[in-house]
Formats: sequence, C-alpha cells, structure tokens
Amino acid sequence: MTVDYLDIAERLFTETGPDTHRHLAATVIAGAVFEHGLRALAQRHSLPVTTDDGKPLMLNGLIDAVKKANIVTELDAKSMRAWAGIRNAAAHGQFAEVTEAKAKELISGVTAFLTAHQ
Repeated sequence: MTVDYLDIAERLFTETGPDTHRHLAATVIAGAVFEHGLRALAQRHSLPVTTDDGKPLMLNGLIDAVKKANIVTELDAKSMRAWAGIRNAAAHGQFAEVTEAKAKELISGVTAFLTAHQ
C-alpha cells in the first residue's frame, strides 16, 4: 500500500475544527515529501545524496545538486529554496512565519514539482 502524504497534508490543511493551525502540520508533512522526492530524483540521476563524511544532504544541498546537474533551472531552484524555507520555519518552531498562504504555496509547488519529475 502506498501512502499519499501530500494528500494527507492537503486534507489536514482543509479540515475544519477547533484547531486553526493545521497548516503547520501540513507544511511539515509536505516538506518531508519534498525532501524525500528530491532525494529520489537525485539518486535517479546518480547524484550524491550524502556529504563527503556520509551525512545526508539537507534540502538546500539537494537543491544545489540538482541545479548543478541542470535537472532544474535557477528559477526552479529559487522556488525550491523558498519551499525549503517554509518547511524549515514550520519544523523549527518559527510558526508565525508560516501563513496559510505559504503552506498552500509549498503544497501546490511540491505537488507540481513531483508530478513533473517522476
């Protein structure tokens, strides 16, 4: 069974209820999906996904790798860095920086990116 985590993120974002901050959880999930998909893309192109000392590349390192390999354009890389920033803000407790609009931007951007690169 394959789990569609982006679908879960979208549903979390749109569910109604007393919690008005569901977009934060949706952002973290979508960011994890983005990192996973970006790592898989790099691996499909035989790009390194770890540092020289064996630690996994973080999002910005993965973005740099696929940009350097011309898999994405500089404009794409700029958008991807913005998504990484949104994800990092949510994951590292900078909740005020993550608006619902930014969460939507991340989810729709990651969905389009993964669709285009699968």
